[in-house]
Amino acid sequence: MITTSHLVFLQMQKTGSTHTDRMLRENFDATYIAPKHARSDQIDPAGRLVAGGIRNPFDLYVSMWAFGCLGKGGPRNNQLREKKPNAIRKGKSTRLNMLPFELPEASRMAHFEAEKARDIAFWARLYADPDDAGAFREWLHLIHAPEHRFASMHDYGHCPWHGEIGLYTYLCSFLYVGNIEDLFPVETDGLGRFDYTRLSRVDQYIRMENIVEDLLKALRMAGHDVTPAIVDAITTADPTNASARSRDFMAFYDDASIELVKARDGKLAAMFGYEL
Repeated sequence: MITTSHLVFLQMQKTGSTHTDRMLRENFDATYIAPKHARSDQIDPAGRLVAGGIRNPFDLYVSMWAFGCLGKGGPRNNQLREKKPNAIRKGKSTRLNMLPFELPEASRMAHFEAEKARDIAFWARLYADPDDAGAFREWLHLIHAPEHRFASMHDYGHCPWHGEIGLYTYLCSFLYVGNIEDLFPVETDGLGRFDYTRLSRVDQYIRMENIVEDLLKALRMAGHDVTPAIVDAITTADPTNASARSRDFMAFYDDASIELVKARDGKLAAMFGYEL
């Protein structure tokens, strides 16, 4: 998480946040105040505008999977790591350790059983070829299947809305809600539909597809003096960590996978201005 005198930027993975981070450091007196992917409820914005990075969910899922094909990324690392069911039963893992409360016993036991059953080779085969659209589609359906809900992000499986929202919506919520406990309510009777807009703490989103214009807008909204020199520097800057992957991410989808993303993430994507 990086901040300037007027703005706090929350960095969601695979949304161009490294480039935004670089623009803030190169053009403003920006400093780090928390780990890179820290949650919004872990800091006090002290009156500063809160901004966060986002991306088209169709593109983000392909990017997340392709990153796994390179041997990197949280979902891939969770799916292929050494099995440690006893640690899971105690609620201990890199992701679960980020939660400032103890999970219910029933939820921990469900995770424990899923961890014992996790088949590393079953997941590894899906990361063999970054051009294999069939493998991507299978991966996309599996990470949203109830029996595999703990495999990609441990905490996602514990969220009571995991059957309603996609991993994309969950990751946005994990970083951007004002109180992380709102994602894990103890009382689940009469839970109702998930409502991101009621929980979000972000004032302005920076879409990766429109990163220059959205960043400049956020800076002006925050009260920064965005001089012509700063506009030129941000507008002409070379991309950061540009991917060699084809931008035709929709080529990886078929009708069933498109409908899955629409059903799980369509509401949030529409709020961000994406037409799915």
